[in-house]
Amino acid sequence: MRYCIICGKLIENEAMNCPYCGASQETEFPSYGAGAMQIPPEVESQGTLQPQFGAPLYTQPPVMLAEEEEMISGKKGRLLISLLVLVGLLLMVSVYFTVLVLTRNHFLDESEDLKAAIPAFEYTINGENYGEMSVYQMTRLQSDGLFTFDATYRVNLADERLKQTLNLEVHGENVFPFGWKVTDVHWSDESMGIVEVNITGMKDLVQAAVEEGIPTHRAENFAIWVNDQNPSGFKGDLVISNLRGSNYSIQGSYSYEGEISPSTQFDRGIHDYAMTIRRREAAVSAVSYSGNKERLTACVYVRQLQDGEVRLRITDIAGSGIHVEAVRTYTDGREPLWGESDVNLLWSVNADPKTGNPLASDRIGCTWTFSDARLGFQIIIGPETIDVIGDDNQRLEPRADYPFYPVGPDGVPILPTKEG
Repeated sequence: MRYCIICGKLIENEAMNCPYCGASQETEFPSYGAGAMQIPPEVESQGTLQPQFGAPLYTQPPVMLAEEEEMISGKKGRLLISLLVLVGLLLMVSVYFTVLVLTRNHFLDESEDLKAAIPAFEYTINGENYGEMSVYQMTRLQSDGLFTFDATYRVNLADERLKQTLNLEVHGENVFPFGWKVTDVHWSDESMGIVEVNITGMKDLVQAAVEEGIPTHRAENFAIWVNDQNPSGFKGDLVISNLRGSNYSIQGSYSYEGEISPSTQFDRGIHDYAMTIRRREAAVSAVSYSGNKERLTACVYVRQLQDGEVRLRITDIAGSGIHVEAVRTYTDGREPLWGESDVNLLWSVNADPKTGNPLASDRIGCTWTFSDARLGFQIIIGPETIDVIGDDNQRLEPRADYPFYPVGPDGVPILPTKEG
């Protein structure tokens, strides 16, 4: 092996031309004195030894090689800077998204900011009695999204009257850079339908509903407590009596029970709960009463018929009933008929036949049939009113100035023949 006389690389001994630079290896250097091979000073300084066939001994002067090295070094520096910038950007982006995910998860995991962003659960009881339950505990079930999110929760709601557990769907979005806000909520009750009643907050509402069932009575010693067997139920007792000056005085106890049940329409703006109250059949409602005789006997009740009329009056109230008299007159000249009866009074605690009151009737009543006229009469005595209604639902007119017995042409009352 030998070195190329031009580029200095190792080549075969027999090679006529350098395989790397192509220079001929047969060039003979001129001899200067005594045949010695020496390079003239001027040739050495110029660095321009020419190979045979005119090929230059050096492709580039030494100055050009330095510039090329400087250019290559500059390119490497710029590439390194670009790589560093790219890595920095990737690091910043990864840090941003990491912080974004962390702040989103913190916001979604029962944070106070999330609770504050969820509007109160507005509701009514029986279409009125407005209230608001707020979130006091929530458990995330699942969530999805990055810049926007959809999450579902099991949420415990409460106010001073009610407690309930519902499902909640929350939709929200990112507020750049790391803020979050709720854009929509949807309540549903797929499995947790039990409502827990806070009886302290419900007492006034329940008492008002019970007293509405007995509007002309006075409620005293009102008591209410939660039904241990039913978290949404309640029960209680009270003492009732009439106001002074009523047609009769009543004294007794009334037992009731009720419950709160949620509506299934949870997609409305305001949700509704239904409160029902009924008589507690297991409890005995003992009632006693006494009548105001002056008020009960003050009127005669008159009903005009095609062939005459019927006149009815209450003459006495004592013990457990009233004494009723009725006279039937005719226009065809027949003698009037007269009849009387003692009828037991009943204070209804289920529903009044006239008002349809669902709790306790505000009236006591009886039914009496006048057989000759084939008419029955229902006498309903309320604290302030007395109604006498025929079995054809026609009301007899009360007349304070009307005689009970018919009067003859001579002005003398005609005493009718006693019926039966």
